Amino acid sequence: MPYRIPPLTRRQFYLACGLLTLAAIISFALMSGPGATAKANAPSPPSYSALGNTEPTELALVTPGTAEASTLGAKGPTFPSSPTAGLASHGPVVDSIRKLPISLPDVSAWIAKSAEGGICVLASRRQPVVQGEYGVGTSCVPAALLDSGTVLELRPDGSNVGTIIGVVPDNVSAVRVTLSNGTSDTVPAGGNAWALESDAHFVSTESVVGG
Repeated sequence: MPYRIPPLTRRQFYLACGLLTLAAIISFALMSGPGATAKANAPSPPSYSALGNTEPTELALVTPGTAEASTLGAKGPTFPSSPTAGLASHGPVVDSIRKLPISLPDVSAWIAKSAEGGICVLASRRQPVVQGEYGVGTSCVPAALLDSGTVLELRPDGSNVGTIIGVVPDNVSAVRVTLSNGTSDTVPAGGNAWALESDAHFVSTESVVGG
């Protein structure tokens, strides 16, 4: 026998309407309360305008181990067009690599998105470092560290002087760099990049916003 739902009495009807109204009020409060306001006012992620650079990168993308890779590698810096498993999971996103404005005459540098949603810096000296080939160093951070950027130190074997290069968001005008000899240096940032040369190693940085 089919079950019939008995009609609501007037008191039950009012009670049901009251519960529906209360539920609507609670729902509205949840959607428009402090949590919703915080979500609406959540800060946008820091921007890196250099990722929109349209200049030629001057970084050849190659397949490692091929004749083309050997030929191009003898002429200038190269980078794998299909990164290895490690780089693919947390390294640079290849098609996002863009050239950076670096004032140091003997260094080329690039910026890229990282596979983890963060940012990367890549750099190479403008002379061969291993058996006539140019090396490219990389340093990447995940999305959680976009505010601070990332830093890479290049130090050729046998050299007492290293190159320290970093990328920072658009709103950073300079960085205070602490070195292993205990000194600190304030380095201006431009085009999301900063760089210096030192015989001491990199320890940490502190961003200077604006100014």
